[in-house]
Amino acid sequence: MLEKLRTLIGLNSPSRLWRVATALAVGVAVTLSVSACGSGSSTASSVPSGSEEAAESVPNPTLTVGVYHEDLFESIDTNLWDSTTSWAVARLTCVPLVWYPNKSGKAGEELAPGLAEKMPTVSSDGRTYTFKIRPGLQFSNGKPLTAADVKYTFYRLYKVNPGAFLPQIEGAQAVIEGKANEVTGVEAKGNTLTIHLTEKNGAFLQSLSQMYTCPVPRGTTLKPDESGDLPASGPYMIQSYQPTQQLVLVRNPHFNPALGPRGVAGKIIFDLALDQTQALTKIKLGQLATTVESLPSSDALLARHDPTLAGHVFSNVTSTLIYMWMNNDVAPFNNVDVRKAVNYALDRNQLVKVSGGADAAQSWDQMIPPALAGSSKALYPSEPDLAKAKQLMKESGISLPVSTTIYTPDLTNLPLVAQVIQQDLEPIGIKLNVHVASTTVTSAYTSVRAHHAPAGFGAWTQDYPDGGDFMQLVDPRLITSSSDHAHFNVASMIPAFKAAEEKSGKAREVAYQELAKEVQENYAPWAPIFMQVSTQATAPNVTGFAWQGAASMPLLTSLGMK
Repeated sequence: MLEKLRTLIGLNSPSRLWRVATALAVGVAVTLSVSACGSGSSTASSVPSGSEEAAESVPNPTLTVGVYHEDLFESIDTNLWDSTTSWAVARLTCVPLVWYPNKSGKAGEELAPGLAEKMPTVSSDGRTYTFKIRPGLQFSNGKPLTAADVKYTFYRLYKVNPGAFLPQIEGAQAVIEGKANEVTGVEAKGNTLTIHLTEKNGAFLQSLSQMYTCPVPRGTTLKPDESGDLPASGPYMIQSYQPTQQLVLVRNPHFNPALGPRGVAGKIIFDLALDQTQALTKIKLGQLATTVESLPSSDALLARHDPTLAGHVFSNVTSTLIYMWMNNDVAPFNNVDVRKAVNYALDRNQLVKVSGGADAAQSWDQMIPPALAGSSKALYPSEPDLAKAKQLMKESGISLPVSTTIYTPDLTNLPLVAQVIQQDLEPIGIKLNVHVASTTVTSAYTSVRAHHAPAGFGAWTQDYPDGGDFMQLVDPRLITSSSDHAHFNVASMIPAFKAAEEKSGKAREVAYQELAKEVQENYAPWAPIFMQVSTQATAPNVTGFAWQGAASMPLLTSLGMK
């Protein structure tokens, strides 16, 4: 998931940072770090009000979708899509080589061909992927979309977005360093595209689903283009763009329906100047169809009990994991028994309550989200087990009480979350000082390893459904990464991380489930707290709300109007 604005507290790494940032704006206690799969499971009693086809909708309606002005696009450039809001537009205007299609349920959670006719053939060493591009594809300007355009896209991607989170493609580094004018590891011959990796990586195909890999025509400027004029490959194209005010999408006349659903709406208007406090009122009045981001937790509760919105309120678990990281280099958290004790002492149910309740969060105790954890049993309780925690503190051998500090950004409910943790740890002999500062200050300080920050918060949203996307945060091979605040440095675990990384398919899924369990159960570098929940409401005359689990956002192609 990338390398972009990496600031906001706790972790700091690319698009994930941006994709998680929106949670903060809606009252979810999160702490930024870095980006995108969602389980799509419902956490509320309401049921989707329509199908993806929106069969009862009027034909080709115009829909207005709200985007909170605090969460505007970091870029409108196709190869710089990196936030939740920009991904909402990207999923309407572009289709990558392979992707998680614009469909709800399992159909949208299975990696599928996009521009490619079918999934690629892979060499025996797992380093070469060969795709056949669908014949007859066109950009929204009517020009052909070919394998040569996709090859050029990778070159442009590394020029304008060199921090893009992709397994290493041969020749990519030379482009990033300005030593080459093409990515030598990407070859285009006719409708055949071949990609060579420097080493085997079982998540390469998943990484290609990220929206900043979407195609641009050969010759597209090698500088960021914020005009909104880049041709589209998806079901919609940009008609007009007024930064901070409005973005208007209309149907792409050259879209090939073989790539996925065309979309119910004839036009989608993004209101980019929306104040989140006005979102629910505008939805009830029919001025907005829905919002890209979750409603503020207080408004979500109001919507849930509003009879005029019955059947129009939807809560879904996202892929954003909120956790407390503990610096394994610094006392008292350099003691594994202390770290385990913290996990047993936390009142995760209370942490959910102060974060907005069930419409904003779901208690979770593992290092990878529910959709990836399989049948893994709970490692830690949702309510504190003080007896177990105190036993571990005794076994740790440290002198009690002990004082330490948790660095907390002054964002929404985070200081409240820190205060609950402070109360939870006091009975086991840990006096936790809560240091609150601005996001910028907190992030800058905790990201410097030499500062030895003892603890803080992290929030991670993956860009694609893969356990490795989360476990990279504690990969001992990446100990110097700015995203690894725990500084998990157990060299004996390196072979297990490498082995899991090289696997693919079901074997990879199982390998990361076992790895996550082993790391958390035996070493506990984090204290997972909860999964973020997104709650949206739709206007009374809007039909077809559905959730795209892999992207953790509403499926805007399915929205229609009565």
